[in-house]
This record gives sequence, C-alpha cells and structure tokens, in this order.
Amino acid sequence: MPPADGADLVRIVVGRSGRVVFETELVARFNYGAAVPWVNRLDDGSINAIAGPERLVLRTPVALYGEDLRTVGEFAVEADQSIPFVLSYGASFQSLPPAIDGFDALARTEAFWRQWSDRCSDVGPWTEAVKRSLITLKALTYAPTGGLSPLPRRHFPSASVA
Repeated sequence: MPPADGADLVRIVVGRSGRVVFETELVARFNYGAAVPWVNRLDDGSINAIAGPERLVLRTPVALYGEDLRTVGEFAVEADQSIPFVLSYGASFQSLPPAIDGFDALARTEAFWRQWSDRCSDVGPWTEAVKRSLITLKALTYAPTGGLSPLPRRHFPSASVA
C-alpha cells in the first residue's frame, strides 16, 4: 500500500528463475461481505467492481474473466519478468481512481519506508527486527486517530478482498 493520499494496493509477481504458472482470483465484497458488487470490464481492460457508493478497479496486463461471482485468470511468469496488479479504491459516483504505475509505486513505497525506518538508531543484533516491527505498527496506524487498525479506513473503507 503506497503511503499517499490515494487508496491503492500494489502486488507484483516477479519471476526469479524458470517459468511458473499462476492462477489469480479476486473475490471482492463490500459492506463487510454483505454486498456482492456489479463487475464489468472497462474500455482499457481494467476490471471495475461497484457496490453502492464504493468502487474497486483492478488494473493488470493479465487476461481476467468472471466465474462464479469471482474474477479469475491464469498467467505464467518467466525468469526476470514482472507482472503488476494494482487495485484502486474510489467512490462509485466520482471519476475512476487514477491509474498508477505499480513499479513506480513500489519504488516510492520502499524509499518511503527505508527513509522512515532509518531514523531508528542501531540497537545491536536486533536492529532489523526492530525496524520491521516499527514498519508494521506504523503501517497499521490510522493517521487521523493514531489507533491501530488491520486496514485503515482511508484505504478500502468497507471492502474486503480475498
């Protein structure tokens, strides 16, 4: 989840060696699982899921299709190949959430967390574990209140993704 004003979730499948075939599945539900969205394909190939005032848009070069109220696909990744999946949240009554570059978002996210965690001084052999714990707690913090949340409301308010 890139730290920004937007609400995007980025996943990148990276091939290290050989060739691996994957199956992908998106089961989007809103209103804490009670609302199954209306799903359609946009002109650019993106998947658009709407339930009431909420929207998810999935952008990926992978060919996806609907099956049993799920969005599924199969793809292969070769060595040194990377395939992005970017899931964006927005209000259904507003313009589509802007498309972001998944690779750029990953680089910006890594740079943000490295800069933030580098403020932690060396605590001996546990420095990396302490930094990882701090990053996890910080990432789970809901900025407006400072409370911990499994998924901050500014990102995907009542959507659940399996």
